[in-house]
Amino acid sequence: MKTTKILLMQIKSLTIIESFDSATNDQLNQFEDQFAIELPCDFKLFLSTQNVYVVEENCFLKDRSSYEVHHFYPLHDKSEMSLFIIFEALGEYFENSYIPFADDSGGWQYLISVRKEDYGKVYFCRMDEELRDGLTLLANNFTEFINGLKKETPLV
Repeated sequence: MKTTKILLMQIKSLTIIESFDSATNDQLNQFEDQFAIELPCDFKLFLSTQNVYVVEENCFLKDRSSYEVHHFYPLHDKSEMSLFIIFEALGEYFENSYIPFADDSGGWQYLISVRKEDYGKVYFCRMDEELRDGLTLLANNFTEFINGLKKETPLV
């Protein structure tokens, strides 16, 4: 419980444009059981507290590159872009080693690793390349990724 409170204080709340009800423990457990994956704690907390689809803070900057988040995939059975549906569709491509949790406007994916060697790290994946060649490390964990999101400023 103490760890959850610490994580809650660390993950910033995003400005929601569209979201779903918070994910329940049953939904989180069902996802983990169905796909035999243990979700990182900060990602589970995000789903159980924010479970967003579209937010204002949709820009992540890294090494002079800008990465735009178009949609997050909520853990909800009423969304056509739910985490369940996306993982079923793309899990094999990602070797069941990465969880796609968001996309950009071109359909490229944001991933969380569930591999032992880089568990919890967040990557951007270009879908027009082989998996290993298309990955760009963005953050050491999901909290760092969320806290790094900024509201995109329009070009003048």
